[in-house]
Amino acid sequence: MAFVIRKNSENLIDKLENAGHFRRRFLENCSSFMYVINKINENTGEITQNPIGFYRCKDCMCPICNDIKLYKIKNDLISKIESMDTCNAIFFTISPKRVEIRYIKDLINVLRGTFTKIKNNKFFRNRISGYITCIEFGSITDKNYIHIHMHCVLAMSNSVKGRNFIKNTDFNSIVCDIFDSIASKLKFTPYMVNKIIYEVSCEENYIPVQTNIQSITSISKIIQKMKYILKSKDLENLILSLNRSSLTSFISQIVNMKYVTRGGIFSKSNTKHNISSADFAAEYKNCYLLNRLDTEKYIQKNKEKFLLWKSADTFYSEIGEV
Repeated sequence: MAFVIRKNSENLIDKLENAGHFRRRFLENCSSFMYVINKINENTGEITQNPIGFYRCKDCMCPICNDIKLYKIKNDLISKIESMDTCNAIFFTISPKRVEIRYIKDLINVLRGTFTKIKNNKFFRNRISGYITCIEFGSITDKNYIHIHMHCVLAMSNSVKGRNFIKNTDFNSIVCDIFDSIASKLKFTPYMVNKIIYEVSCEENYIPVQTNIQSITSISKIIQKMKYILKSKDLENLILSLNRSSLTSFISQIVNMKYVTRGGIFSKSNTKHNISSADFAAEYKNCYLLNRLDTEKYIQKNKEKFLLWKSADTFYSEIGEV
């Protein structure tokens, strides 16, 4: 069983609470309590504590829970890719201009609509065997503008080389036309303002979105791309970089946001549901929750089981199934 633990940053929690996110208790307790099962040695009668997981708050603003979710998705996808005999895929990024934080949700709707139209374009329609998309947050400026873009992987049923592979200029033209039509239909304000500015300034070519496309023909390369697009969202630094007003807006925009979508051969595995959090107690009769102090003592006593992962206060562990 793999899990991540991290001592929560008081600055992070205080800032979220000040911005109107009233789930401090859940965020504060995330990863602070360990679920254990007592195992009895049949020969000696000795009782040992076996960890089976940590309490998770599953809050949309929790960096730990978001990292774990992405980690699980990445592992599932990589195992699928490693079982493939051959690999024909394309990787591309849809990257619009930066927008104010209050338009995050609207921009993501435009991006998702653009991807759906690309997927159904005549060049790709009958060739796609699977897809993955991932929303990524870029930098935030002092004027509270954010750069949001989408990474996409399409698994193709035939070759992605030579004449069978679309040129980047042609692809960019297709994406711009699609983005243009969807943004106009949804009356996406930042896009409409930008377009008017460009028309008034007599620019010859208005490019609403930048993109690039690459062919992938090796298992190792597509795994590399999976690791890249499913990396941590770095929510902690993002949250700490926002002022109170912008953070309040950010929280309202990403509630229930789904960062990753997938389908076809990359669909979620139909495996037994992973037990987590309070479900442990119902599944295991002798399962109980250690308090915060005992959890910290256990970690200190069993340091060899916990390898440093990501940052100084974050740990990653691979402990066998109970």
